Amino acid sequence: MDQRRSRFAKLLIVLVTAVLCLSSPAFAILAEVTIAELVQMSDHIVQATVLSTESTWNDDKTSIITTVTLHIKETYAGRLDKSTQVTVMLPGGMVDGLVMEVEHAPVFIVDEEVIVFLTDINDKALRVSGWEAGKFTLENDLIVENGIPSAQLIQQVEVAVKAAGKQ
Repeated sequence: MDQRRSRFAKLLIVLVTAVLCLSSPAFAILAEVTIAELVQMSDHIVQATVLSTESTWNDDKTSIITTVTLHIKETYAGRLDKSTQVTVMLPGGMVDGLVMEVEHAPVFIVDEEVIVFLTDINDKALRVSGWEAGKFTLENDLIVENGIPSAQLIQQVEVAVKAAGKQ
């Protein structure tokens, strides 16, 4: 009987530890990414206006995907032309009242002005490089996420693009 209790106690300790570790905020931490690192991992860096967002089920209805349409206003790196529209795919969204949130996935709002670091998925769609770290919201000439002037971020991007040879 004591051996059974001992095994049960050990199992209980393992289970409690696992639950505490997996629910710990430490598992949710996204390492801070520098502008230079974002430039290195990106195919394109643009300033754009969010035209639309649309969430749909994936083909086997196991996941929700959000499609964001951006209107390019300025290109800092890559081959995306000004005044064109591009499609960005993101995990998560809301369909039929069901919400799927993906931690650290960027969120886009229609009419928002953004500077975004993008990576090609295929010839028709892009994804945001560096998750939420790869999207900056512009409001009144400031970057919402960190309060710096947008001109300062743009200068940092241009210097990093030049240093990476991605002009």
